Amino acid sequence: MKLIRYLHVIVLLLFAPSCFAIQIQSPNFESAEHSAVGDQVRLAYAKNESSKENAMLSLENGFSLSYGNILTLADFYGDSSAPISKGADLKERMKRFSSTFATINSKEANLGELKKIFAVLAREQALIADGILHGETAEAVYRRINSDLDREYNCAMGGNCSLMWFLFPSKYLTLKSDDRDHFGTDAWLSYEAGHKVALQEAIAAHSTQDKARLMKAYAMNAFASHYLTDYFAAGHIRTPRVALPEQVTPSIIGALLSKYMHDEENAYGLSVHNQRGNTWNAYGDGYLHAKQHQAAVRIIVDALQASVDEIFNAYLTGQLPARTIVEDYLPIANEDNGYSQHDITPLFYWDKQSKVLYRRTDVSNPYDKRMTADWWGWTTAIMLVQQRGLSVAWQANIAVSGYGKLGIQYGLITDKNVIKYVNERG
Repeated sequence: MKLIRYLHVIVLLLFAPSCFAIQIQSPNFESAEHSAVGDQVRLAYAKNESSKENAMLSLENGFSLSYGNILTLADFYGDSSAPISKGADLKERMKRFSSTFATINSKEANLGELKKIFAVLAREQALIADGILHGETAEAVYRRINSDLDREYNCAMGGNCSLMWFLFPSKYLTLKSDDRDHFGTDAWLSYEAGHKVALQEAIAAHSTQDKARLMKAYAMNAFASHYLTDYFAAGHIRTPRVALPEQVTPSIIGALLSKYMHDEENAYGLSVHNQRGNTWNAYGDGYLHAKQHQAAVRIIVDALQASVDEIFNAYLTGQLPARTIVEDYLPIANEDNGYSQHDITPLFYWDKQSKVLYRRTDVSNPYDKRMTADWWGWTTAIMLVQQRGLSVAWQANIAVSGYGKLGIQYGLITDKNVIKYVNERG
């Protein structure tokens, strides 16, 4: 998820206290890739006027944000107990999206919390930029600062700020540990619902040519577009994010296994194509600046612009598009039933027809073509932890889930503070 949040972060954020506006200044880098993809989108307000990048969108609570600012907030706001994608039908999904969007748009929104989030986002971007200027890769910088950033976000959203922050999660960490709306088909369903809500708002603005309502439609679409951009990260395309915690007992271990696959696919990349005839290699965390990722960045920006253009056309015509062309941009893995000739073999594969969850036989060898249905969640987690390690935050996730004793017994929990927490609570 780090790449996606990084794609959304602007280079410099400054608060203007008089109107709570977050202003954007041009990045001090040589290429546009260093700025957030969301802020490369051009917004139009009248048929014969030039569209603009970095146009500010005023929310109903008086907060003023750029398209890219709003796009990033879906990593922080959502209802993990009622995911958008799990609504029974499109109508229910649209209702859930509207409820989520209201948490940042309504007059009841916590503006102080939003300010704190963007302050941490600004620090994150500054650290990445500084690291790159000094010869580090973004991926390496994130490995160095991830834990500290998560602590700051946890603190910003009402969680614990101490050295033991990971044992007392805020809604940010809760949502991060159950982020099914951000993966694969579920990401598309979440985007589709939000895009439809935004289209309806744009149509409502058509009759009076109400630019304030068009601005709201753009803001809604920006929030929805977070899920669209998530779809383009390699680790979000094939990972069976929902099936793993549903099929593996306990579900916290299934969620952990999905993280291992997510991270592996992000690192190795994935060859993909789309219905427009584009082919490229999708990557994940830390690869925004890499030469091999530039084709993907361009396609993401084009998809975002196509989405925005549909909103503006609905405002001009008062009609829904006959079909959304945005879906044509989505990456499709170049594989057959979970097997790839050139890419790594998926760590896990959910066969929707047989309802069987397969695992790569050799979890240590990404190119092992063998798959097995005969595996156990705990033993797989133990192997992966031994090979790749486990962050203290994830050790804490296991501890607070009620499986701390088993986590210690099986060697998943090794941090002394987490062990103390588990033992003190019996």
